[in-house]
This record gives sequence, C-alpha cells and structure tokens, in this order.
Amino acid sequence: MCSTTGKPPSQTGFTLIELMIALTVLIIGVAGILTLQVTQLHATSYTRHAGEAAVLGEHKLEDLRTETRNPACVPPPGSPCSEARNADGTIVTSGPGDYTVSWWSSGTGPTKWEVSVSWVERGKDTHTIKFQTQTP
Repeated sequence: MCSTTGKPPSQTGFTLIELMIALTVLIIGVAGILTLQVTQLHATSYTRHAGEAAVLGEHKLEDLRTETRNPACVPPPGSPCSEARNADGTIVTSGPGDYTVSWWSSGTGPTKWEVSVSWVERGKDTHTIKFQTQTP
C-alpha cells in the first residue's frame, strides 16, 4: 500500500533481530545478578558457620583453662581429644554433629592449649578455625 506521495508507509514496531538482541542483553543481566546472589548466599553461610565455630572454640578454651586443676577433665599432654557438637553447643553422642571440636596440650612448662573447630560447608568444603592459649 502506498501513501498519496508514492512512498511506502513507515514501519512501526520492532524487528525480530531487535527483539533477540534485547532478550540476549536481558538474559546476560539476569544471569549476572543470579551469580552475585549465589555468591552472597555462600559467603553468608560461611560467615554464620565461622561465627558459631568461634564461639564453640572460645568456650572449649575457657573450659580447658578452668579445668586444668582437675586432671580427670584434661587429656594427657600431646593426646588429642575431640567431640562432635551441634550449632547450639550441645554434645552429639551418636552420629556426626555440625562441628568437630578437637583439643590438645603441649604439656611442657606453662601448658599451651590448642583447639580447632572444623565443619563441612555445602557437603564438600572442610573449614577449620584454630585457637591457642596458655595456662600457668
């Protein structure tokens, strides 16, 4: 159909190529946002577990510091001990816990205590936080 001037009417709307390019740009942008979201969730999970592990480790160091006068509660020097604990600090008596708390001492001179708290992140990554203190 021609206008009165003999020229074809101007086209309105988008071509298929323009729509495909716009969708491609939109998909790349959404993929970038989703990648950032997943990374943020993993970082938040690690931070939460590291905070809980720090509390458990500090609590075990305090227990060892105050129990050094009672030999029944303290392992012999150089002998590691460990226990499984849940995030709330309760000891797990059967099966794995959320965290594994291990401790040992040097036993020479002023006793140097070492505590490590380990956990598994997302079923595959093992993380450990270590603490040290010294008792007279």
